[in-house]
Amino acid sequence: MKNYSKKFLSLLWILALIFTLFPAMKGNAQESLPADCMEQIFAFLTREDSDYSQYKAQIAEASQSQFVLSEELKDNTITITTVAKGDYEEFSGSWDFTLDGNYLKATIKDSNDITGAVFFYYLESAVSDYLGMDSELVNGYINGLIENDINNEYFMVETDENTDAKTLKLYLGSTYEMKELDTFYLDSNALSIVTKFTKSNNSGTARIGKISLYYSGDIYSSDIYIAEHGGLTDLAYKSILEAVKKLKPQNYRYFLDTYKKIEAKQTDQYQVSIITNKAKLPEVLQSLDEHNHFIKIHFSAPSLSSTSVSLTAGSAKTLKVTRGSVKNWTSSNKAVATVKNGCITALKKGTTTITVTLAHGTKLTCKVTVKNNPSIKINGKTFNKKTTYTIKKGKYLTVKVSGKAKGVNNTYASSKKSIAKVTSARNQTTVKIKGLKVGTSNVTIKVNGVAFVIKVKVK
Repeated sequence: MKNYSKKFLSLLWILALIFTLFPAMKGNAQESLPADCMEQIFAFLTREDSDYSQYKAQIAEASQSQFVLSEELKDNTITITTVAKGDYEEFSGSWDFTLDGNYLKATIKDSNDITGAVFFYYLESAVSDYLGMDSELVNGYINGLIENDINNEYFMVETDENTDAKTLKLYLGSTYEMKELDTFYLDSNALSIVTKFTKSNNSGTARIGKISLYYSGDIYSSDIYIAEHGGLTDLAYKSILEAVKKLKPQNYRYFLDTYKKIEAKQTDQYQVSIITNKAKLPEVLQSLDEHNHFIKIHFSAPSLSSTSVSLTAGSAKTLKVTRGSVKNWTSSNKAVATVKNGCITALKKGTTTITVTLAHGTKLTCKVTVKNNPSIKINGKTFNKKTTYTIKKGKYLTVKVSGKAKGVNNTYASSKKSIAKVTSARNQTTVKIKGLKVGTSNVTIKVNGVAFVIKVKVK
């Protein structure tokens, strides 16, 4: 089946739960059902605002009317039929839901087990409405019974050893003692259908007891929503921890080490918020009723504004960290480029790696390439190390420096200071060499650590 809409996919979360069922059989006290029991359930199933009717409309729209549902009630049997074409053709068929004593019964044949289980879920919702019970809680309760393999009189599953067909039975009596409801949470069994985040986007849902889960994203950036019916309790907290363990967003271990109770919390690695405005929820959760309380955990990996940089000598570039508190910056080759508070200063030709270490130990790197060395011109001409530059006593050579890094001082030296020396300050880009007396001297100017040795002759 292809080209599902998000709405349609969001309704299939029940499937993996139904088909990891274990037999859960127990007798129940006899109770007389009204003669029109199935008529009332059918009415709840097909009313315009029912979950089933909304699903029916959504799947028709998503499939562009290639997957059409119809239903009828005859002789106390509800029959749901699908007429499917094209990519949906394998899902054609019909499913009967009948009375068996005090139970609504469906035999889900192996050839169309998924579709049949979906329909049983919607019958379950209609039964909840018929009994005047909260359908979310009934559904979550049954999921909990299934996952925890609890013998229970309200929901039963039988498997035919010869055909593998499953018979599902849902109790229609008026009294449900849901005493286990306050013990169910999203443990590893309930999360068996959930797959961890990868580099590709992934989303899904799960429900058990009072807890509903929706997750979306990838290993680098993801959202995990937990809803709990009646308020956020320790069941929600334990469900959050188990969901994070299973989904494994980046830096999940830090979350498990530092998130100790239900609360809003902001860190470099994750942000937790309590959501009171349902409009801010993803669409799949907006159908949950007003008794639900919501918490969202957003995981986002810290990042650098650049992972590689190419600079010219003397230039600078500032790196910025997103979603992280900086502990320190380092350069693997300080002769090529230095870094301070994220500002890279290019010194001379070569490569270096800038590393930023975050407060919680995460390290991010940026490769820096400096394309050239600084250069000088003497009296307006490109410097030639083989040339001897002549000046008169008391006069100056003018050296123009290109590529000098801001904040990095030049250094000057002369082999014979009595003959010629630099008279300029060390932070200048125009440097003067003065001839003091007749003779020769080698004057060295270092720019960004690159040495230029100038042969000077004073006449």
